[in-house]
Amino acid sequence: MSKLIPSLDNFTRCHDTSEPISNFKAPRGQAGVSILWPKQWSSKIKKLEVGNERIIAITIATEPMLCIINAYMPTINTNSEIQYSECLDIIFDIIEKHQSKYIIILAGDLNGSLLQTRTNKHDKLLKEFVQEVSLFRPDLGNQPTFFHHAHHGSSQIDYILSNRNNLSKKYSILDKSYANTSAHCAVILHTNISIPLLVRNTNQKKTIKTKVLWEQRDEEKYRETILNELLQKDLPTLDIDKQIDIISNSLLNAQQQSIPSKITQLKGPKWKATPEVTVLLRMCKVIYNKWADLGKPIGHPLSLELKIHKKKLRQRQRMEQAIDRNTIHNKIMNTSSSQMFHRLIRRNLGDNSQSAINCIKTDENEYLFLAKDQRKAFANYYEDLSAPKPEQFDDLYVNLCKIRQKEMLKTLEDQEIPSDYFTSADIIKAIEELNMNKSPDEFGLCAEHLKFSKNEIAPYLTKLFNNIIETLKTPGTFKTGILFPENIFHFLLECPILSNIRNTYFQPIKTYVTQHITAEVWHSVFQSKSNIIRLIIDCRHFSQTLRDDKIMNMIETKTREMCYKLYIKRLKLLEAMDG
Repeated sequence: MSKLIPSLDNFTRCHDTSEPISNFKAPRGQAGVSILWPKQWSSKIKKLEVGNERIIAITIATEPMLCIINAYMPTINTNSEIQYSECLDIIFDIIEKHQSKYIIILAGDLNGSLLQTRTNKHDKLLKEFVQEVSLFRPDLGNQPTFFHHAHHGSSQIDYILSNRNNLSKKYSILDKSYANTSAHCAVILHTNISIPLLVRNTNQKKTIKTKVLWEQRDEEKYRETILNELLQKDLPTLDIDKQIDIISNSLLNAQQQSIPSKITQLKGPKWKATPEVTVLLRMCKVIYNKWADLGKPIGHPLSLELKIHKKKLRQRQRMEQAIDRNTIHNKIMNTSSSQMFHRLIRRNLGDNSQSAINCIKTDENEYLFLAKDQRKAFANYYEDLSAPKPEQFDDLYVNLCKIRQKEMLKTLEDQEIPSDYFTSADIIKAIEELNMNKSPDEFGLCAEHLKFSKNEIAPYLTKLFNNIIETLKTPGTFKTGILFPENIFHFLLECPILSNIRNTYFQPIKTYVTQHITAEVWHSVFQSKSNIIRLIIDCRHFSQTLRDDKIMNMIETKTREMCYKLYIKRLKLLEAMDG
């Protein structure tokens, strides 16, 4: 498939994927299934290992998330309802597992009709299944999607079904064309979900997580490498930020040349079978091989036995996954340790439904089911935790500190700061107090880099810090820890202290706009924060979308009120901080 359509990525399974057969022996009606997508989407798509040679499924990390199932159901034949039911069971398991977090889309040649006029054995099974799992499709009447190659009739057996009734923007069946050599017509579903074309950086290298083995260091070589690099540079003639870059790079280069490291994260199996599951897997394999040796006869006792053992296997796997989730959840709830809390966050770093937490309840009594929303809740919690809350301050103590600060500044202004404010002994003493075995900072440096080269690096750091004191200039590198750079984005959309005011006044604006342009247009136009900012500041930029002057006048009134209330709240907070 990749050779035929190189511009698209695909997920394909053929009838002979497990047991390859030659082309001249390939049976009719047992080709395969395939899902194709633009290569820019690949980072957001996960191929599911479930299904068989007739059924495949993928998930797409959109908003909302999608689970797409492609099925090529068995053609009607003698005793074909057994194989048809097996395929429906597989689809049922996929839907049951993913429907709580994903919008389900089932598409393909279902070889059964939902038309009321059709009542063969496949039609009955399909109608019962669709009703059981609550799948919907737009009503297109009796328009056929299949025309028999020998002109023996036509039927409607190709469908795109979903568990959301309002998913479809346009659903159509194309007419037969001379360019279409298939007996089937194309069925097209335009959804109201937009997936941006994510640009993949082809030059981006995959980062490999490693751990530096400091206990195996060549300390002499490490120090010598640092000295050689620093002696080649004339640091005093450079600005402070450049000096910091050179010193940091010399430490990192010396570490890479003289200290070994090991890869800490290898790509391997994410799941290991328990002894109970291993037994069931082996039994399924043995039964399948016996059945395959007989030519896979339909309705044979071995095929029925295989179906029973596969069902037991799936039940056991789901049970163990549930037990694992409950075990870790109970540990987290019953053990108030930071280690368990960070384990909870790590489990939610991906969108793997098997490891993610089922639900988190926020302080606003909101229930979050998606891992992405849960991660955002954790981020908001820490942002709010780190933001200053003036109303909780002791105003008397704050005023006393400010008086002391002013008196100290007056005293220091009259004093001449010596050029040797810091000494090498001060720097070495500070380095010795650093804690080792900690994670590196954003530049990749940790305490070990400094501790094992303190005598070599101290003179350079002494000059650097004395230069900072003398020039009263704070290097930009030292400002990377600032959490909240205040800009228009932060003020209008992100500042946690203003969240109550923002929620009170922005929600009516959003409701008013969606009433006039529909929710679909809102999600399409105002998906980015920059457009929301522009709507608040100058809504007439979207005159093509809003159109009516009365609507834009009302939006301007509401946004002005919101900005004014945010400004007043911010002003009061600043006054409280200033005493």
